[in-house]
Amino acid sequence: MKVLDAPLHRILAFTEADERIQRSGGPVLLTGCAESQKVHVMDQAGAEYARLIVTYDEKQAKALTEDFDFFSDEVFYFPARDFLFYQADIRSNTITAEQIRVLRALREGNARVVVTTFSGMMNALPPAELFDESRTEIEEGAVVEPEALALKLVSIGYVRTGKVEEPGQFAVHGGIFDIYDLTEENPFRIEFFDDEVDSIRIFNAETQVTISRVMKAVIYPAAEVFVKKKDLLEGLRKIEKDYKKNIEVLKARNDYQAAADLQSLYREVSDAVDSGELSSLLDYFPEPPVICLEEPLRLREYGSLSETEFSESFKARIEKGLALPGQSSVIRSLSETFSLLETPRTLLFTALDQQIPMMRVRASFGFECQSVVSYRGNYQGLTEDMKRYQKLGYSAVLLCASATRGRRLAADLTEYGLHAYVMDSPEEETAPGTIGIIHGNLHKGWSYPQIKFIVLTESDIAGREKKKRRAHQKFESGQRIRSFSELSVGDYVVHENYGIGIYQGITGIETEGVKRDYMKISYLKSGTLYVPVANLDVVQKYASRDAKPPKINRLDSPDWKKTRTRVRAAVEEVADELVDLYALRQNGSGYRYSEDTVWQKEVEEMFPFEETDDQLEAIRAVKADMESGKIMDRLLCGDVGYGKTEVALRAAFKAVMDNKQVAYLVPTTILADQHFKTFTQRLKDFPLTIEMLSRFRTAGEQKVTIDKLKKGMVDIVIGTHRLLSKDVGFKDLGLLIIDEEQRFGVKHKEKIK
Repeated sequence: MKVLDAPLHRILAFTEADERIQRSGGPVLLTGCAESQKVHVMDQAGAEYARLIVTYDEKQAKALTEDFDFFSDEVFYFPARDFLFYQADIRSNTITAEQIRVLRALREGNARVVVTTFSGMMNALPPAELFDESRTEIEEGAVVEPEALALKLVSIGYVRTGKVEEPGQFAVHGGIFDIYDLTEENPFRIEFFDDEVDSIRIFNAETQVTISRVMKAVIYPAAEVFVKKKDLLEGLRKIEKDYKKNIEVLKARNDYQAAADLQSLYREVSDAVDSGELSSLLDYFPEPPVICLEEPLRLREYGSLSETEFSESFKARIEKGLALPGQSSVIRSLSETFSLLETPRTLLFTALDQQIPMMRVRASFGFECQSVVSYRGNYQGLTEDMKRYQKLGYSAVLLCASATRGRRLAADLTEYGLHAYVMDSPEEETAPGTIGIIHGNLHKGWSYPQIKFIVLTESDIAGREKKKRRAHQKFESGQRIRSFSELSVGDYVVHENYGIGIYQGITGIETEGVKRDYMKISYLKSGTLYVPVANLDVVQKYASRDAKPPKINRLDSPDWKKTRTRVRAAVEEVADELVDLYALRQNGSGYRYSEDTVWQKEVEEMFPFEETDDQLEAIRAVKADMESGKIMDRLLCGDVGYGKTEVALRAAFKAVMDNKQVAYLVPTTILADQHFKTFTQRLKDFPLTIEMLSRFRTAGEQKVTIDKLKKGMVDIVIGTHRLLSKDVGFKDLGLLIIDEEQRFGVKHKEKIK
């Protein structure tokens, strides 16, 4: 990226530090670097090598990772174990999965940058060679002994289950192996013909539907510790004495759960004590990387805290008999970790020039770098400063997260007499007195006064940063109970023929010499119903809109039958009305909305989060409906925080762009106020009129709003049931959005439709 790299290479401090790293003359100390500029230096120093970035905490590590995504491809974040709860009773393979993905990328040569915390470097890992040996390749047509494969999977951390549901599991059904690799999105299904691999497919664990057929499956370890059989046996022999002693102590206390937990640790401890073969993250790089340490004194502070937390937690668990002494080697000490990180290719970054007692620094260089001010939407201040920089002969680069906003910003700055333009390519330089705008996003900008160069980011200009939203799991359509694991004793259930009862668990009943499992459901007046597990489909888990407990039925009462009859009659009546209504809609035609405008794209690019895949799919589907010319009636499902409001906002804006009005119906006054504030804030830069109808408005204010609605002077109205009143009318209503639609009656919704 020449537009940023070329100025950096004109800085003497950088070129000298880079030259030292190129000839392995480190550790080198660099002072005066600031925020995102620091990431740029980390990316460019010793550029032909991979790099390991070590910072002090998880939040900072993720911020660095996001900035590196702009400068480089193949960027990974390696999480640390939580030392305070390491080996505690509640465990998850989430961190293990993230770690294994990074190790896989490193061994396959697909990781150029790995960001981690100092605690992550304190993690002891198995030798890289053992990781490579534990990797299992299965090809179609190959001869593989199924029993040997099962043993191999167990030895590398996989758990055998009846059905694979999450990464790290495998299941065997006759000649079929289902394996959910920890680093893959979907599991493999491997079919054997005797001991020959007949086919390999990727399938959906939820639906069991095949996604694609592949010729090869590569299975990576599912645990941070995996051992060879001979080493495991030797390790078990060495810790057997401590192990048996602690097991007996726990059993004497009648603490059988703790004893079981200790047994689950048995194999893991054996590796830690068998031969001392433990490695670090550094050993997984194909060749020694450039190591960048951010604020070494803070690293020491955080590392010391992690070491203390682990020591105290581990000591307490040993005293309780929940851990064995050999386990303590799963982390490195503070001094050992710093020794590991002191290499000829190590760069240390500090804001101020300071002594680094933990390392022997061979050279030190200072940057003359300044942070830039945050304008927080003050465009007058921005243009005034840009004019000053232009007179001084500065070359400037502005980063915009969207091409649309970049073009708009260039046009706005040009109107103020500034030489601003959208760059055709980041592989060209900006001339003195000009402002080049490129597509991209960083947390903060910087300036190099000695060479008259400045970088500004969108967060510097607008005062906000693009936040990442966690990708939520898709919501599927409602389903009946599929497994007893979905039920707990005491849950309310509904039997199709007998009504509402209380689930009491599974019990075995022997009839004519044959024992079968039955679901036990209790009813009023000591009634008990036994449902064969084969008939699970006739029972559903009870669900209600409110939290009130339901009325339990009696087995010998006709109440449930009467209830079903009343409900069936009511449903049939509503269904008849809906059939007529939807027949009219199907035969009718709606308004065909135009394709997205420039303003539409601008609104969407201003969304301060990264859209999830499901959000993008919902937005695409809604827009397709609006542009189809058919009458739209789409249901969007998702839990709180899944981004439904953003989908609604984009649809509403699209309708307004075609001069249509939008009604947004919500069940509560509080929700109306929240949505009103959201819409007003997001759309404040556009010529729209947004109003609210609820108890938060006086009668006079509501009357004015209704008059404006009828005259077409309100584009979007957000309101409660007040929107359904007879006196409310519209000039040209083009879109109705109903939030929490389950809280409105069918007739309420159909009235306004």
